Amino acid sequence: MNILACCKMLHESLQLSVYYVQNDTTEFDSYINKSNQHPLFQDRFQLLQSVVKGAEDIQYPIIRTTNYLEQFIVLPIRRDEVSSGYMVIGPSLSNMPTDEMARNLLNDNDVSQRTQSLWIDYWSSLPIMNKLRLFHVSLLAYKLINGIELEITDVQAYNFQFEHRFVPDDHIELTLSSHQEYSLFHTDSGEELFDHIRKGNKEAVLNLMSTISYGELGVLSKRSHLRNVKNLGICAVAIATREAIRGGVYERLALSLSDLHIQHIEELRHVQAVEIATRDAILDFVERVSESRKGGVSKPIAQCKEYVFTHIYEPITLHELSEFTNLNESYLSHLFKKETGMTFTHYVQQEKIEEAKKLLHLTNDPISTIASKLNFYDQTHLNKIFKKHANLTPKQYRDRRKIE
Repeated sequence: MNILACCKMLHESLQLSVYYVQNDTTEFDSYINKSNQHPLFQDRFQLLQSVVKGAEDIQYPIIRTTNYLEQFIVLPIRRDEVSSGYMVIGPSLSNMPTDEMARNLLNDNDVSQRTQSLWIDYWSSLPIMNKLRLFHVSLLAYKLINGIELEITDVQAYNFQFEHRFVPDDHIELTLSSHQEYSLFHTDSGEELFDHIRKGNKEAVLNLMSTISYGELGVLSKRSHLRNVKNLGICAVAIATREAIRGGVYERLALSLSDLHIQHIEELRHVQAVEIATRDAILDFVERVSESRKGGVSKPIAQCKEYVFTHIYEPITLHELSEFTNLNESYLSHLFKKETGMTFTHYVQQEKIEEAKKLLHLTNDPISTIASKLNFYDQTHLNKIFKKHANLTPKQYRDRRKIE
């Protein structure tokens, strides 16, 4: 089946607008739903350009959400393993914004309130479709166009990874939000989501997060849509922290992670970035619960691991851990090697090198400063240990991450 025939069939079956955009051209073919004029874009090609921007090298379908809540599917069209263009399906909405949400959203984006009626009319003309259904539509379209069947979990994971390209990885200090707002998440979907977090079930969490819309969760700020989404995200992180602790992640570790994720959310300035950061935080807790269940180590060794995590920027000795766990040094050393398959010293070095990797990637700190922060003797010592664990020097690792 040729591309235009696929576009027509998808449009007629799904009642969604479908566009075929060829590479290196301003021309496009379309099968368009009857909808009101876009309040920002008079020219449809300008709208398509804004949707496809940054997605020139995608391998799988992606779902893009604009600052104005519109959702688009973008999928690559491949011929002889080479990209020949894109199919864009949409727009749609996950839910119709209320008047209050519309006012806050326009305010966040510095759009005149006088255009609110235009936006309401435009949104009202769009079909409602949750993100999980869009993922299924993208799988169907990709199969029709490229003849390749994809797994939904692979496409969801690819989307989360793709979105990261547009979100900074900054971390600053803030405190955990009030527990009083938890009631907003006591819906059937919310309770099911947090149950899966507690069990470390990543695939189920991915599916549920594709069905939950922020518009369904309530209002925590009447001044700003961005502030509302941040508050909801902070509540989600706080509850996920609680469920992760119940699922087996040690409390001090979970609370430290919670602080970092909330700090990151507060630093962001765009609604979509906040939603991505919230999903990432939830998935982080899910993965840690899953790992803690796989680990199967005894309580003293789990305590040792937690101690190393929370004291990674300090000198860490076996003597300190023996006092912390009330176990003999020799016995603790033997137990640690038996349960983890590595010596205590090797484990501490490994964790410090993992932290060094984060600093090399996320900061511009000199390597000598990173060595000092992590309590290596000097930069030469860090170089030696880093190469032992990563098969690269710190400089080589930083240069490689810059290229990536």
